[in-house]
Amino acid sequence: MCVHSRTSVMGYKYVAVFNGLSRTHVKTIKNVDSTVEKAEFKLKIAELLEALAEAKLQAIETQEVLREKEGRIEELKNILNIKPSLVFVKDRYYQKDDNENPIGEPYCQRCWESDNKLIHIVPVGHIFKCADCKNTFGQKPNYSSDSY
Repeated sequence: MCVHSRTSVMGYKYVAVFNGLSRTHVKTIKNVDSTVEKAEFKLKIAELLEALAEAKLQAIETQEVLREKEGRIEELKNILNIKPSLVFVKDRYYQKDDNENPIGEPYCQRCWESDNKLIHIVPVGHIFKCADCKNTFGQKPNYSSDSY
């Protein structure tokens, strides 16, 4: 037997196998291949949708952080605007007039210095008390210009 005839014999074998497949079998194989391609495509779409949802969540979280930071910036700007209008006398803060003299009701030292909050201290009997931090102060000082 020559090499050519061996190839021919093998070729006939494969042809015989393929000839044994009906058109239905071939269509079934094509359908399976198509179904696998569709499933892979759907999987890729699902992965892309998941990545998109994750990106949207990250964008929302970033927007929230940005809003918080912008709010904090506004708070700090307000503090910077208020600070020059205050004067410290004894153990409390007051608004000051054009001559740097304290005016109005006193504010809690602790609340302003710790939390940058202007909380009025209120009289409770013979002492003053902060409604926020509950700090107590002595009587309201006489803050005439000669008492500093």
